[in-house]
Amino acid sequence: MFFSVGILLLPLLAYFITDWRWLQVAITVPYIVFLSYYWFIPESPRWLLSQNKRSKAVKITRDMAKENQRSLSKKIETLSDDNADSTTASFMDLLRTPKMRKHTFILSFNWFTSAVVYQGLIMRLGILGGNVYIDFLISGLVEFPAAFLILFTIERIGRRLPFATANIVAGVSCFVTALIPD
Repeated sequence: MFFSVGILLLPLLAYFITDWRWLQVAITVPYIVFLSYYWFIPESPRWLLSQNKRSKAVKITRDMAKENQRSLSKKIETLSDDNADSTTASFMDLLRTPKMRKHTFILSFNWFTSAVVYQGLIMRLGILGGNVYIDFLISGLVEFPAAFLILFTIERIGRRLPFATANIVAGVSCFVTALIPD
């Protein structure tokens, strides 16, 4: 969602900051500010549990409850990670079984094709000869409702159907775009 908002704001920012170097500085500075948060935001209790740091996880959970004006049950003392006895995961775990290999290949292929198509559509914006700022803004306006809609559909009907539908619509749109004369 925030990526889509950034895509909407970028043409406006680029319109006023015409030098690409200063535009890059203007885009990067907020990230440097957010990077300073690293030392102030605690790790998630789940992560701490997975790293066998139970006391830190309990302390952070207590702090969260205090901030939200909630009380914790006594069960917090017995807090443990369900996967504490498991071994550390590695990249090879994605390829170890046929089912995981299949899922890894499908997701890798989908991410690759989505990235290539998205990059191709963004690169095509300047070719049409129109105003690149307006074209990029229209691209962002199309993306924003899709990002907003996906937030609601994923929780209700799962990930597979919205992902497949979005890819089919994108594929058909690309074919239709290819048929439109320049």
